Amino acid sequence: MTEEKKFPCTLESLEAMRDFIEAFAKKSSISASSLTELVLAVNEAVTNIMEHGGVDGSKDSYSVNMELLPSELVVTVRDPGRQYDPNSLRTASSGADIKKRRPRSGMGVYLIRQLVDGIMYHRDSNENVLKFIKNI
Repeated sequence: MTEEKKFPCTLESLEAMRDFIEAFAKKSSISASSLTELVLAVNEAVTNIMEHGGVDGSKDSYSVNMELLPSELVVTVRDPGRQYDPNSLRTASSGADIKKRRPRSGMGVYLIRQLVDGIMYHRDSNENVLKFIKNI
C-alpha cells in the first residue's frame, strides 16, 4: 500500500505533512512510540530542507511518499533543494560526544539517525530523495 502527497516548501506545511504521515501509519501495526519517532525524524529533515536547502516557498514543493511493507514503514521525501547527503555528514556519535563537543550543527542528523532504523539518500535528476525506514 502506498500514498503520496505534495506540500509547499514552507515551514507552515509541516503540520499537514505530520498529519499525513500519522493518518497513513495508523493503517499499519506501528506502535505509538515508533510512529512518534518516525514523525519527529521526518519533521527534522524537512525543517532542514526549508531552512538550509535553498528552496523557494512561493514556488517549490516537496513530496512525501508513504509505503507500507510487511515489516516496515517507509517514508520517502523528494525535494528540489541543494544536494545534501545526511549520511556523509560527520555528526556526534553518542550522547557523551554531544555533551563533550557541544556541536553547533549536525544535531538534527544525529537525532534522525537515532529515531529511524534506516536512512538512504540519493540524487535523482534535480531532486534529493531521502528515504526513512522504520521497522514495525
